[in-house]
Formats: sequence, C-alpha cells, structure tokens
Amino acid sequence: MSTIQEEVTIKAPAGSVWTVVHEEMENWPLWSTHLRSAEVVGGGKPRKGSRLRYAFMLPGGKEIGIEMLQTVFERPVRCAGEVVKGPISGTWSWDYRESRGKTRLRYTMEMKLGGVLRLAGGVITDQYAKSMQDTLLALKEYVESR
Repeated sequence: MSTIQEEVTIKAPAGSVWTVVHEEMENWPLWSTHLRSAEVVGGGKPRKGSRLRYAFMLPGGKEIGIEMLQTVFERPVRCAGEVVKGPISGTWSWDYRESRGKTRLRYTMEMKLGGVLRLAGGVITDQYAKSMQDTLLALKEYVESR
C-alpha cells in the first residue's frame, strides 16, 4: 500500500474551503487537474454514508472510474472514507485546520493498485502525488479568487 499526503494553506476560512471541496461537486473540474466528473450515487447532497462516483484521467490519457464511501463527514474539520469500487482500493481523507482566517488543508490517500494498474505501481503513485500537488494549488487559487 502506498501513502500520498499533500498540504496547502488557503487564505480563507475552513467553512469556505469545505464548501468548495465537499458541497460544490459540479465545480470540481474547474480546479481539479485530474478529475473529469463527480457525483453522489443516487443523488442528494454529500453526507456521512454517501457513495461518491468519480471519473479520473490517469497519466497517458486513460480514464478510470471509482466509487468511494464517505465514513466521516465532520464539517468543516474532516471528511474521510474508503474506496469501495474500482481498480484501486484504500482510504482517503481531507483534514482542515483553521487559524487566523487561513486554512491548512491536508489530503491523504493510502492506496493499493489493482489489475493492470498494479504493473505501473510506482509510476502511477508518483504521478498521482504530483497531480494532487497541482490540484491543491489550483484549489487554493480558485478559493482565493472567489
């Protein structure tokens, strides 16, 4: 299992950052460098117990789909869960710490690649980490420009 952990500090309250990341799913492709689409399975708003369906673009142009179960939804402190369907398995979390009007956001994913992705393990993990760095910087820019 590989662990990816990336952080960014955003000049905005944690509640504002939380809203962009967890409640405005239709806008995710505006700031996510690798996400093509996101939706709550069965509709509704994200919450504890929600299943989320994502379509990601992998390096090299291959798109994969995964489903995640949100097991923690503590606004605006922590959102976490597990991958329940797709070519990867593992856990993920978004952790928020606010201080003086700024939010330190940490994204963590522990993942195990399955199927054909397993063959390119280290390369995929490194490229996903870089993609998350880019995504968090794009999120920072998006939130701070609102």
